[in-house]
Amino acid sequence: RQELAASAAGRRLAESERLSRAGAALATGTPALERVALSILGECRAILPFAWFQLELEVPDLGRRSFAAAEGGELAEGEPVPPAQPPALPGFHRREPWLRLERELAVEGVRLATLRLWCDPRRVEERSLPLLDGLVPAMAASVRGAFLDREARVDRLTGAATRRSFELRLAESFAGCREGGRALALVVCDLDHFKRINDGWGHPVGDLALRAVGRVLVEPARGREMCARWGGEEFVLLLEDTPGEVALEIAERLRRRVESTEVEVEGERVPLSMSFGVAAFPELAVRSGDELLAVADAALYAAKRLGRNLALLDLGRGQLRTGSGRTIALDESLAPPEAPVFFA
Repeated sequence: RQELAASAAGRRLAESERLSRAGAALATGTPALERVALSILGECRAILPFAWFQLELEVPDLGRRSFAAAEGGELAEGEPVPPAQPPALPGFHRREPWLRLERELAVEGVRLATLRLWCDPRRVEERSLPLLDGLVPAMAASVRGAFLDREARVDRLTGAATRRSFELRLAESFAGCREGGRALALVVCDLDHFKRINDGWGHPVGDLALRAVGRVLVEPARGREMCARWGGEEFVLLLEDTPGEVALEIAERLRRRVESTEVEVEGERVPLSMSFGVAAFPELAVRSGDELLAVADAALYAAKRLGRNLALLDLGRGQLRTGSGRTIALDESLAPPEAPVFFA
């Protein structure tokens, strides 16, 4: 039993670590950026041989993002690592330095990206270079399109996804999880005493607080999960293939990180805390993503009523669980008006 418990705990910890990075790939628009980098990689491979590829993007409100690939390798976010010289070739006794091709991708005089290719000069045909140059305007237009797509999907202040993007994803994810018998968890979170921050320090400081919280919720994220700004100081996380207990662990970890996040104004620390409500399918017999969201929102309401700076999981049957493992009965004082009740 101890071995089984340890194994289960290890699986839960690994799952928690994987899913605790909730949202950035989708929330920061990484899939759209990766798609355009993959498209440009394919275009370059079709016209000339190269050993290493890099597309360095200048993403508005996000900064520099680099995607790289070796010859025949898969595209990945990161920096290229070419060797000092091209490899030896049969029949060639002399190895020459890399032919490093660099092209700026710009639209209307604004640089959007830089394309770099590390080529073995012994393998490059002269006619390939004009072909590459002829593709540069189309590549720049593709990058611009990816940036515009990201702007429509990402909240500029916090870096989280927009509410509209989340609504579309929630409907799609719930349908897929229900059909495949997979788990889906939602975490609704709200920055505590945000009005007090705005009134006491001013709206610019309130924006600083939102940006700081956005970094906690969004930046560590990778994968298919999503973090969105629902409105004002409220955010929501979508976690596919995640049972409720793991989602609660994620929420508790994020709560602690927000609590330890420092925002200082003229040497004075602005205290931050956040409340979380968690609900999971199919543990709760909800019929839609909107119903699951309503249950998570009700758990958030209860966390607020219990003093804030708290993460609560709806267990069904009128029971809530805190991040520390304590079970709380959901009574009328903790339930929002006309709160729906779904039994496990």
